[in-house]
Amino acid sequence: MKYYTNDCVGCGLPCLGAACEYNKVEHFKCDYCKEEDIKLYEYEGYEICEECLLKEFNVVEGSGW
Repeated sequence: MKYYTNDCVGCGLPCLGAACEYNKVEHFKCDYCKEEDIKLYEYEGYEICEECLLKEFNVVEGSGW
């Protein structure tokens, strides 16, 4: 899921409020494992990380050539 947080860095300057680049910082969190990630995939109505996405599929391996 995408969410926004105030990531104030305590720079010591007067607060700029909504104009500050750290006021509404975009973050992404996996709907399955709840870990923060920079890239999520849409799968069956959820936004999930690559690791959780791969757990949804079975691996098919050949016998080689």
